[in-house]
Amino acid sequence: MNLAKILNLIDSRLKKIFGVWGLKTGFKNVSDGLLPFLIFLFSNKKPSPMVIVCNEHSLRILLFESINHFFDDRCLNFIKSNPSETISGSDLHIINSFKKNRDSIMVCSEKSFNFLKSEFFSVEKNEEVFLSDLKTRAELIYLLRNLKMDLSEKVFSPGFYSIRGSVVDFFLFGDKHPVRVEFDMDKIYSVRTFNTQTQTQISVLNPESVRLEKPISLKSSNNKSSVFHYESLFVKKDLNGFFSISPFKKTMSNEHDLGCINHYGFKKNRSLLEPLVLLKKNEGVNKFILCHNPDLQYKTNSSEFSIFERSSVRILSSFSSSVLKVFFLKLSDVFDVPEITIEKRVGVFKTGENSLNTFEWKSLVVHENLGVGVYKGLSRVKNGSSIVECVSLEYKHGDKVHVPLENLHFLDEYIGPKNHKNITDLRKTSWEKDKFKARKSAGEIVESFVEMYGKRTGKSGISFQEDGELLNDLKLGFKHVETKDQLIAYEEIKKDMENKKPMDRLLCGDVGFGKTEVAIRAALKALNSNKQVVVLAPTTILANQLYEAFKERLGVLGFNLCQLSRFVAKKNVLENVKKINLGETDVVVGTHRVLSKDIKIPKLGLIIIDEEHRFGANHKERLRVFSNDVDVLTMSATPIPRTMQFALMGIRDISTIKTPPVGRQPVITNQLSFESSIIKHAVLYEKERGGQSFFVYNNIEKISGMVKRLKQLLPGITIKFAHGKMKSTELEKIMNEMLFKEIDLLVCTTIIEAGVDIPNVNTIFIYDSHKYGLSQLYQMRGRVGRSPVQAYCYLITPGVELSQDAYERLRTLQYNSSLGSGYNIALRDFEMRGGGNLFGTEQSGHLSNVGLNFYNKMIKEKAESLKSDAFVEVNQKKEVVFNLSIAGEALIPESFMQNQDDRLFFYRRLSLSNSLEEVDRVGLDIRDRFGFLPQSLKLLLLIRKIRLLSTNTSLLHLKTVERGFNLLFGVFDKKDVIYLVDRASRFFSENSVEFAVENNSKGLTFKAFVSNVEMSLSTVVLFLSFLKKENEN
Repeated sequence: MNLAKILNLIDSRLKKIFGVWGLKTGFKNVSDGLLPFLIFLFSNKKPSPMVIVCNEHSLRILLFESINHFFDDRCLNFIKSNPSETISGSDLHIINSFKKNRDSIMVCSEKSFNFLKSEFFSVEKNEEVFLSDLKTRAELIYLLRNLKMDLSEKVFSPGFYSIRGSVVDFFLFGDKHPVRVEFDMDKIYSVRTFNTQTQTQISVLNPESVRLEKPISLKSSNNKSSVFHYESLFVKKDLNGFFSISPFKKTMSNEHDLGCINHYGFKKNRSLLEPLVLLKKNEGVNKFILCHNPDLQYKTNSSEFSIFERSSVRILSSFSSSVLKVFFLKLSDVFDVPEITIEKRVGVFKTGENSLNTFEWKSLVVHENLGVGVYKGLSRVKNGSSIVECVSLEYKHGDKVHVPLENLHFLDEYIGPKNHKNITDLRKTSWEKDKFKARKSAGEIVESFVEMYGKRTGKSGISFQEDGELLNDLKLGFKHVETKDQLIAYEEIKKDMENKKPMDRLLCGDVGFGKTEVAIRAALKALNSNKQVVVLAPTTILANQLYEAFKERLGVLGFNLCQLSRFVAKKNVLENVKKINLGETDVVVGTHRVLSKDIKIPKLGLIIIDEEHRFGANHKERLRVFSNDVDVLTMSATPIPRTMQFALMGIRDISTIKTPPVGRQPVITNQLSFESSIIKHAVLYEKERGGQSFFVYNNIEKISGMVKRLKQLLPGITIKFAHGKMKSTELEKIMNEMLFKEIDLLVCTTIIEAGVDIPNVNTIFIYDSHKYGLSQLYQMRGRVGRSPVQAYCYLITPGVELSQDAYERLRTLQYNSSLGSGYNIALRDFEMRGGGNLFGTEQSGHLSNVGLNFYNKMIKEKAESLKSDAFVEVNQKKEVVFNLSIAGEALIPESFMQNQDDRLFFYRRLSLSNSLEEVDRVGLDIRDRFGFLPQSLKLLLLIRKIRLLSTNTSLLHLKTVERGFNLLFGVFDKKDVIYLVDRASRFFSENSVEFAVENNSKGLTFKAFVSNVEMSLSTVVLFLSFLKKENEN
């Protein structure tokens, strides 16, 4: 039974019992399970937006979450309540979304509702105009300015517009997607929506359907005429624990008692269900509905469920109504199974591939042949008869280098400890020495890994038994729905473990994506073959988390588990070691203590390592000896690039979990001031639902004062603080108290950016949020929302006007949701702490000299050279360089793409493109974002294609002349000359191009006669493509 049928059922029974009912009807004794259905029915009574007024914060959140469970973004939660509070961009977006969509529902307090009525809902009818009515581009820009929209370089969130040549982007408050309008001269050429993160097209629109409506804002609320129509209901929780719903401050025609009763307690005593069903039947209940995940159908085959119809609609609690004669039962009230979840698209914040990040002004950049320099922007340089744009780098003594487009693939961001002493002196040979040492170090790393994996490959390990019945029992106890990636990962691990070759697999996925469950199933496979399992973690806290997780899942199946870490008393450690050495303990979970020499594990079959890169060099060496001929599964949420390289190159196998768990919710983000009562309500709500909160306050000197203020605001709430200057034991103690839910609110510095995962924390406050960069804000917000529970982020700002940059950052964060920022956290961790913790102390010095990206590239090349038995250095791996003389400019004009970062981004994409299709993709993306390509950009794309096609050819020189081009090939052998002339004759004849041939001591020259430079370069591309195809045949 789907949602529509349930709503029809309830509506028809209300009509049958009470006759015609509508917006003047009230109901009491309504259970929380029935409440959302009633609100849906009320909102469907009249095609206009509806306000649900309720003064209990927890009830507002409950309604907001339950309604949006069925319909994404239908329900809106407005939290501001007076004009003194800053009305943020997200607030305006909520208000305008509410007014624009007839089926929208807004939840707010009575105080907020009065504020909305006085400031926003009593304005004149909004001015509106259709896009097709606008005659010129200037008219559109004028209108956007009058709509009080903010001009920005790019449009990421509502309230902004941008201008790029013939393209105008804008995102109106209340709209789902931003709009891109492209003009041809002064006429609209195309209109399309686009994705705010990728900036690429979603769908094409008809200009006649695009309505620009003046948004509601405080500034436009002067003329009041009460023309906006909406309905309002009042919901409150009565003393008996049930709810009543009625018209808000309107005459109520009738109030009906629905006689609801909530039903609990079946988990402890399932035998209560059958007599209850019989009792309800005797009371006249004739509709029994069981709500559960479809995957759990097998749980409902017993006789007590035979009377129930099945539904996948989620309800908040089991209830019955003697009036409506219905009984709703949710399966999670009977069994310990997951709640019903609906898979929703959750945005993933992407900063782009690291190799394509634009360089920040004055940031450090590595040129593979010249060294580390300072980025000084783009510069126009004359190259023969043409003008090109280059990247300017400054080295020691102010020496400058201009890097042309064809050499941009030698540039990369310097990732490492930010130290300007690393800038290279071009007047010395230090860079060559640093490069030599780094390359030697990279070679040693690869050779040691290859040697280790070679030893493992040559050994015969354990071939584990096929999965048995215990795996089915383990699956039944899993409280969530497995993702596709989890199932695939386990199948890959299972295949490895059943093979005699020792497994060495990396299991990669962001925190909370289900790696631990996959590892537990792998552990069970080893236990089924009567082998012991070791689970290693780099910190005591992580070890304890893993121990609790493995114990919960495997302990109930009869296996013995123990923990070795500082959390275990010395006396118990000695007892545990004795049992381990006797083979009596099945699973050992611990820190590096497990690697101590007094530990002898007689039946070791599988080692599971969490965050391997965080172990020290000595522990890694001991681990190599420890794991030589047993299966190894490594888990990582923030894999360092080196580990990823080995996995991708085949030195290690990799399984990746990219899919977030079903039911994962986007984090709802609000901006408010510290004085807001919302802080108090939000913390209390989080505690009420059994959760915890973070309060980020990045000032160690004043953090105790902030704790004092919060304790005054929140008496009865357990509040403690943590920061990076605390002793490690003290910090560990605090974090462990958080894990064991002994702290309700932790006030902390930004150490939580890369801290331990605590799924029970689902509310975060970020104080002075305007002072952080967007990436930092994303990472901090990413510490909540790691479970199916709805998470909240509150950006606390001072009550003053923010800078344009800060305003834009906060609005972008409020509009965009994020998951999967683990890799970015790893890079930030590396920049802050250096490379010693990733590669070991010995390599970290060399790595700092050349930067992480270049060092990583050296490792990759060394590994590839070992495969092919031929070492090729970076600066020897080039495309064939030929001379190019093009008349005119071959660049991205500044007038077409004003933002220098955008130009650099596309220059780098073009430089790193390795096929004609990739070059075309770059051109299409530029066309989508910026409009028709200018002549100089078309030439640039064609030149890149020619450079790609010239690889492995004898082409030496290309020159465009007034009416055509000259192509010089370094072909001297008579046989080769005849072959090339024959192919050229065929091509030029088939394409009706007049040409001449000249053969002398310089080589073989083809002189073709075409009308212009663009046609000349296009013909060269076709000609080189033709030769390539002929050679392949």
